Amino acid sequence: MENNVSWFKVKLGDLCSVITKGTTPRGGYLSKNDRDSVLFLRAENINDTIVGKDNFKYISKTVHEKELKRSMLKKDDILLTIAGTLGRVAIMPEKFLPANANQAVGIIRVFSNKCDLKYLYYYLKNPFLMLPMIAASSGQSVQPNFNLNQISNIEIKLHTLSIQRKITAVLSSIDDKIELNNKVIANLESQLSNSFKFEYFENESRYKWETVEFGNIVSKFATGLNPRKNFVLGHGDNYYVTIKNMGNNQIYLDDKCDKVDDEALSKINVRSNLESGDFLFSGIGTIGRVFYIDEKPANWNISESVFTIRPNNRVSKEFMYLLLLSRDLQDYVNQYAQGSAQKGIRMSDFKKYKVSLPPKQWIDNISSRWGVLIQQTKLLYKENQKLMELRDALIPKLMSGEIDVSKVEI
Repeated sequence: MENNVSWFKVKLGDLCSVITKGTTPRGGYLSKNDRDSVLFLRAENINDTIVGKDNFKYISKTVHEKELKRSMLKKDDILLTIAGTLGRVAIMPEKFLPANANQAVGIIRVFSNKCDLKYLYYYLKNPFLMLPMIAASSGQSVQPNFNLNQISNIEIKLHTLSIQRKITAVLSSIDDKIELNNKVIANLESQLSNSFKFEYFENESRYKWETVEFGNIVSKFATGLNPRKNFVLGHGDNYYVTIKNMGNNQIYLDDKCDKVDDEALSKINVRSNLESGDFLFSGIGTIGRVFYIDEKPANWNISESVFTIRPNNRVSKEFMYLLLLSRDLQDYVNQYAQGSAQKGIRMSDFKKYKVSLPPKQWIDNISSRWGVLIQQTKLLYKENQKLMELRDALIPKLMSGEIDVSKVEI
């Protein structure tokens, strides 16, 4: 039930000076970032903030300034994914500018002094707003999409500016804690990466260690199941994890993840049978994303584009985790990836990666130190997941006035 806080409805287009979408460059991407390059964002880089630094694309300054003027991004632009995975939102930070975006990214530039920027950002994250739009768009074509007219006609419920800012303050306090956790996670992961590089790759004893193929240190190497002829996506309450649901060493079981029913999940379980201590590794398209499973999955499994890797007793799970994330292995799988439209690493090629295998006692001793740091990162990731769930549950209640913030002091 709504309280008596005054509000009115307005179309999004009436609050914005620009509502457009990005453009794909004709000249393609640059292979790396340098002083003459410009960040080029894609839909997979949009998720609460700008993500996927390990997979950023770049274009030349010439292309950015002469060919793609329409989609040149500015500080505080709201970015909305409008093709493929719909409804992810982020605010463009100054630190990534200059930047541009492709046609799967909508660009919303607010000009009205009646609307707080972050209020609009949170409003567009409201599942009660986005989920009906996503459902209506999903049946329109092979790839669901929002058109610019749909976006312009979104009705926004505007409270007074003071109420907007109080709502934003409540939600931002949760996001600030998430960001603080992310900084701690980044520090822990940097410690782990540096430790593995120093203790393993730069260890003077490596030349004495046994050299084996990757296939010799795993007890299981498999993939999930393709839905074709096996099951239909979009039914049931179980999550079907693809590469798009992996990132930052995590999987995202949310409304952007495909769903399958119990019968489909049982079929996938026969093939991949995930267990605690297994690892997921993205093998097609964006190759090299990693997730460490520390709890037996109850309501999710993986697609055929994701490998499941189970270490045998020759190595520890901590050793396997850091090996999979190492630059050496990541470079190897990307070097040997094949395919024209979409590259992938073959399981047979992956298994041939050469591993310098330390003595088991060496692995066990150092894994106890690594394990403490890995566990800390997992706990922080889980805390962030709960915080995000809390934030997303609060958004519709705050926007509707079900939770009254008029007396909140900020």
